[in-house]
Amino acid sequence: MPVFTSFLDNLKEEFATIPNKLIPNLVSFVVQLLALIILIIIVIFVAYKPMKEYLNKRANYVEETINKTNENNAISERNIKQSEETILASKKQANEIILNAEQLAKVKQEESIRLTEQEIERMKKEADEDIKRSKQEAIEEIHKEMVSIALEASKEVLKREVNQKDNEKLVEDFIRDN
Repeated sequence: MPVFTSFLDNLKEEFATIPNKLIPNLVSFVVQLLALIILIIIVIFVAYKPMKEYLNKRANYVEETINKTNENNAISERNIKQSEETILASKKQANEIILNAEQLAKVKQEESIRLTEQEIERMKKEADEDIKRSKQEAIEEIHKEMVSIALEASKEVLKREVNQKDNEKLVEDFIRDN
């Protein structure tokens, strides 16, 4: 136990000298404390406040930049959407124009075909009428020839001259017979 008590005594002495070691002189301690306080005040006014103001300005600038960027992004997205809508509308309009052109071409083609068919039909009718007219003229020509031949034949048969009335009667009889 004597060792333990001597240890405790040494410990007490050490603890008793700590305040003396920390604060060797009270005046020196107060002067150092005041110097520390003055240094802290100077640092606050010279470095901390300007730095705080600069950091606040910087934070505001960054915040404004972020807000402007967000606004610009929103505007860009609206512009992109408008551009896409314009492109889609243009494509739709182009498709409609192409479709209308195709339909118009088809209508014109059908009209052309119809007009050509009408022209062909008209030409057929004209040809048929020409054929009928030619046939009628040929029949009339043959009829006149036959009348002429019949007249000549009747003159020979009768050996006399036939008057107009007799001539018409002979022609009508000849035609009825044939």
